[in-house]
Amino acid sequence: MLQLKHLRLIRDLTGCEPKEIKSIKFGTETAFTAAVALIVAAQTVPVDAALLVLRTHAYMLNSDTTATDFAVRRVVPPGVSFWRLGTRTETTGYTIADLIQTDPSAPANLALDEDEFLFFPPAFNALLQFTPSAGPPVAGTWLIRVTCYGYFVPAGVVDKLGGAQNWMNPQNFS
Repeated sequence: MLQLKHLRLIRDLTGCEPKEIKSIKFGTETAFTAAVALIVAAQTVPVDAALLVLRTHAYMLNSDTTATDFAVRRVVPPGVSFWRLGTRTETTGYTIADLIQTDPSAPANLALDEDEFLFFPPAFNALLQFTPSAGPPVAGTWLIRVTCYGYFVPAGVVDKLGGAQNWMNPQNFS
């Protein structure tokens, strides 16, 4: 149902027909062991398409089968999280380049569990970074799971919507 609503919204905003829109889900299951920066979602945008991210959902759980809270979903810990526009490399798949990014000091829940309308142009990478302010709450094998609901649309949408700078609340660095 969520994806049907998203398709309707994209059609209304861009004029794209549903057959031109390809829905994708991306994200990761990342081990959470300490308060370090993590890339919790990454998606390469093809050269002939643009990426719209409309929903991000994240949670944390203990995957230790002997723990009393085994597989109980929890909210992600406090910290900061933001989207970055990365460039491609042949060796690592992407380079974190401070080309454009959302607010790097935003509370984690703003990027990790939110309805959004983020736009990523062709031939770049969409990267979601999370830096928790503390380590896991108790002993265990902690995971952070992130799912992003995105849609590839024709590259011409870039011209209609005005570019990533207009949709990502850019913070430029030099």
